[in-house]
Amino acid sequence: MKQLLLNPADTILVIIDIQENLWNAMYNKGEIEKNAGTLVELAIKTELPIVLTAQYKKGIGPTIKGLNELLIDIEEIEKLSFDCFDVEEFKNRLSFLERKTLLICGIEAHICILQTALSALGHDYAVHVVADATGSRTEKNHHIGLERMRDAGCVITSTETAVFEVIKEAGTPLFKEMLKLIK
Repeated sequence: MKQLLLNPADTILVIIDIQENLWNAMYNKGEIEKNAGTLVELAIKTELPIVLTAQYKKGIGPTIKGLNELLIDIEEIEKLSFDCFDVEEFKNRLSFLERKTLLICGIEAHICILQTALSALGHDYAVHVVADATGSRTEKNHHIGLERMRDAGCVITSTETAVFEVIKEAGTPLFKEMLKLIK
């Protein structure tokens, strides 16, 4: 059964290919960087595991500096395949973590995120794709990717929605910290 709400005890943050040499081509790069950073902060503060990928690092470069500075001690999984599930190290890391919900952000929505999300469904993961923390070179391709994933059974969500699902209640110190990042 599809996990409709995020359960922090069962969720992994997956950050796909937010890399330097493709970065400037993203139509919504400012939004992606802010929201992916917020998701990383959420993961750190709530102890969600983080899995980070880098597509053809030799050509596309490292993870962007702003995110890399937050991702201390997170080792990138380098890949050539667009679908992360074609990479043994990725599958092994997910298996080791023993969680069944993926919270996905990154680029590009209509290629690597789409293929990974659809494969994740086939591997019995619940998939939540953070629309405002994903992007593509064009807005049209971004929307096409999100529509295909929704049609296939992924939950399309926003950063703010994901944050409040994970933290679950207002009035706590964590709520106050996360509220500062969202505003």
